[in-house]
Amino acid sequence: MNLSALELAGELDALKRGHLERILAYPFKTKPSGLQKAILRAADGLPIGDALCDEDIVRFFGCERSKIGLSIPLLVVIVAGIRSGKSLLAGCASVGRALSCDMSHIKKHLIPKVRIICPKTENAIETF
Repeated sequence: MNLSALELAGELDALKRGHLERILAYPFKTKPSGLQKAILRAADGLPIGDALCDEDIVRFFGCERSKIGLSIPLLVVIVAGIRSGKSLLAGCASVGRALSCDMSHIKKHLIPKVRIICPKTENAIETF
């Protein structure tokens, strides 16, 4: 992947702000599904845009398009089947929030952590 200095600066700025969709794509060029894009945008407090049609937004989010993207949610719960990318999205969110959160109040000897909750330890280890 060859990026100009300006493009690279833009990518790094988006990563520092924790834009989850950009984090998922950079540097691996991962192609998320429309629903995965919508989840990442909603988790960022951004409008879903063209990721899903109005009918799918109501189906998957339980509300109208205008209700999504008003603020960053405190909790995102994804209920989905096996091999649907839940762990990938959780890992992406962990990296995004680590890059963008204020850690000035944490004592120097403490290590910030992200909780991964899984039914089995093996699943959590794979995600980590």
